[in-house]
Amino acid sequence: MEYPRTFTDGLGREWTLEFSLAAGRRLQEFAGVTTEQLVPDPRAKNKEDAVLPVVNLLGDPFQAFGVFYALVKPAADAKGLSRDQLLEGFTDDSVSERLSKAIIGALLFFSRNAPQKTAALRTLAANWDQFLGRINKRIESGMSKLDFGAALDAMPEIDVEGLNRQIAERSRSFATGSAASSGSTPKPIPCVS
Repeated sequence: MEYPRTFTDGLGREWTLEFSLAAGRRLQEFAGVTTEQLVPDPRAKNKEDAVLPVVNLLGDPFQAFGVFYALVKPAADAKGLSRDQLLEGFTDDSVSERLSKAIIGALLFFSRNAPQKTAALRTLAANWDQFLGRINKRIESGMSKLDFGAALDAMPEIDVEGLNRQIAERSRSFATGSAASSGSTPKPIPCVS
């Protein structure tokens, strides 16, 4: 599978992603990550754990967009495009998938002179679909552990009848002018019993 650094967004605009020192500063600002966090540590005993930060980042479309924005900001500024205008190009999941591959391609290009670092990235690239499957399974297993019924049962009940009575009383008071003439502050309506 090929991982080019060039990416076409959903509006047909083409972008070349490139990591650099200047982009590294913007990465921290716009995505909350550093280049060092994205390039796997070749000394890690568990290669899956080494690439986990990249996998997690690419699995979050908003953080992946932050990386994209950090990498293309100078080109976007030259075209007069704001962050929101760039975001409009993310029209569906296939765009996010192309972006993920372009980020991996840019990381591979960035670390091309450090073969020990690119080895983990190449493993990630070769097994990207499997990594996404593992992430989705983790998310699904976490969701299945949630007991939505218990969560709803734990929520306080709303006293709808009491609310309706108070609204009716206030409406009558307002209609007769008694609330305005009394000069008193109305009592707050309790929402829960």
